[in-house]
Amino acid sequence: MSLKSFFTSRVFLLNVLLALGITVAVFFAVLFTLGRYTRHGQAYPVPDFSALDLSQVRTLSAQNDLQYVVIDSAYLRTAKPGTVIAQSPAAGFLVKRGRKIFLTVCASKPEQVMVPRLTGISLRQAISTMESVGLNLGHIDYQPSAPRDLVMAQKYRGADIKSGRLIDKGTVIDLVVGQGSGSMLMEIPDLKGMTIEAAKQALATHYLNVGGLIFDETVVNASDSAAACVWQQLPPPSSSENIDPVNAIVLWLTLNKDKYAAPMSDSGDNNSDIPDTDE
Repeated sequence: MSLKSFFTSRVFLLNVLLALGITVAVFFAVLFTLGRYTRHGQAYPVPDFSALDLSQVRTLSAQNDLQYVVIDSAYLRTAKPGTVIAQSPAAGFLVKRGRKIFLTVCASKPEQVMVPRLTGISLRQAISTMESVGLNLGHIDYQPSAPRDLVMAQKYRGADIKSGRLIDKGTVIDLVVGQGSGSMLMEIPDLKGMTIEAAKQALATHYLNVGGLIFDETVVNASDSAAACVWQQLPPPSSSENIDPVNAIVLWLTLNKDKYAAPMSDSGDNNSDIPDTDE
């Protein structure tokens, strides 16, 4: 049989058609299988697992055909131990069935860290060391001493705290620092719109303290004072100024957003008495 006759024969054409049919069938079978496997076009919102304990998480994830993995734990004072405090993907995010949801739960107690030795080094070094282990800087008590900026003592709740002691991560440590003699050339940050705690932290990074707090009529209780924001400060923000860092910055605070949205004036309310301490 000639080559031409073979390619035009009925047997060859039937085999070609059969091969094409099998190829098309396999192609659509693969598409169908992949579509079922990946659930193409089907996505469902992730439920909110926050504040649930693991038994509740197990039930809710099973109801939504999801898996969960606890990847971390962290202490949160406002949360119940063993409950979810963070999740990824977030609640409402669209995912396919069977997706793993990664959870962070609240630890039963804070992580403990070892207090480093902060004395005998500069204030800048002490702040850096505290940040590296997860401790927070509290009040800087400047004492007349030389050399300037040398950390003389480290304190917790008014008492000396020795290095090597285990303490909760996030604890606030106060420092006693040498002031040297005379005023210091200091950069004064803009604290407008900050809460008291945020302002204290911002001042600490510039080696300054709060010298006084003055609340307006919108602040009537402790909860208000914690939420109030700075609308005026004395001295005002500047690139540098010679000031005494012991009682450096007086803050005026309010709950009235219109006040701290307005431009800050150069001085405080002349009818207000400036307190002697920051309490």
